[in-house]
Amino acid sequence: LVPPFSSHQDEEHNSAATTTNSDRPSSLLVGTFNLIATILGGGVLTLPIAFQKCGIAVTTIFMLISAYMTYMSLIMLCYCSRRSGASSFGEVVRSAYGERAEV
Repeated sequence: LVPPFSSHQDEEHNSAATTTNSDRPSSLLVGTFNLIATILGGGVLTLPIAFQKCGIAVTTIFMLISAYMTYMSLIMLCYCSRRSGASSFGEVVRSAYGERAEV
């Protein structure tokens, strides 16, 4: 580990200790796994307090509504993808909103 604030004497040591892309390879699979783990981890940690504050019945109803809305969003996304011939989310957005939607 390299300290965030180092003196001039440590510059030779710090330049040897820095990591490069070849030292820490990443891929789409690793990035996807990290993103999913982050999203699920946050959800798992907040569910108990949601149940505590709102009660079992209300929280369960809201979770079912959220699941249904997620399902319907996926259905609409698949429908738009088939209708436009797009194979990715970016292509669906581009076909729906034009080139100005692209960032």
